[in-house]
Amino acid sequence: IAYELVGAGTVVTGTGSGSVVEGITAQYVIPANLLQAGTTIRVRYMVTATQLNTGDSIAPKLHLGSTGTTSDTAILTQAAGTVTTANLNAIGEMVLVVQAAPGGSVAIVGNGWYVNYGATGGSVLSNYLNSTTFATNAPLYLTLGIVPSSTSASNKSNAQTFEVTIS
Repeated sequence: IAYELVGAGTVVTGTGSGSVVEGITAQYVIPANLLQAGTTIRVRYMVTATQLNTGDSIAPKLHLGSTGTTSDTAILTQAAGTVTTANLNAIGEMVLVVQAAPGGSVAIVGNGWYVNYGATGGSVLSNYLNSTTFATNAPLYLTLGIVPSSTSASNKSNAQTFEVTIS
């Protein structure tokens, strides 16, 4: 395991006013030149809606890129899930495969799955990343963001698990 979140991730809330803004709850930096042809990156997470107003929703998004912000490439985007009670979870996993030696434009492909908020036994949905180029000769950021549907500051959610394995 390259990284395991210890304790809960940063709590993401609505802004209180203005526009809805995606917040970052957890992040791991992959060192420059670590990824080689054939390297596999596995990311697993669980996001919990700890408090949500009736009718509001949140959507976890997993990003990969060079900036460590929510403007990096979205590699897994869950549909917004309306949570009717606190402490319901959304879980997901993405497996990425590096297709070349470190460089400024290296193809990475991947596939994964996720389950939206709800009771145990929710529907599993698939996800994929077509061949997309990234600069692996510089640090790459794996970022887990959460997009609230409303600006209400009383909406709260965060990562409970965020695990990155590189092999």
